[in-house]
Amino acid sequence: MRYKVLALVLPCALALSACTTVTPAYKDNGTRSGPCIEGGPDDVAQKFYDYQVQHRNSDLTALRPYLSDGLAKLLKRRASGPV
Repeated sequence: MRYKVLALVLPCALALSACTTVTPAYKDNGTRSGPCIEGGPDDVAQKFYDYQVQHRNSDLTALRPYLSDGLAKLLKRRASGPV
C-alpha cells in the first residue's frame, strides 16, 4: 500500500516541480528612468489617490513618481492632444 502511494505521489511531485521552475523570458537589469515611491502596492495606491484628491489639476509631472514609464508616456500623449 505504501509503495502504491509513493509511486503515485513521486511522479506528481516531479511534474509540479518542473512546472514551477521557470526561467525569465528576458533578463531585466535595466535602471528605471523615474524616481520611485517608498512602500508596498497598497501604500503607493493610497498615496496616489490622496495626492489626486488634494491636487485636482492635470499636471502629470507631480504624479510621475507614482506612474510606470509606459503609463507616464501614454498619459503625456493623451494630455497633449486628441488621439
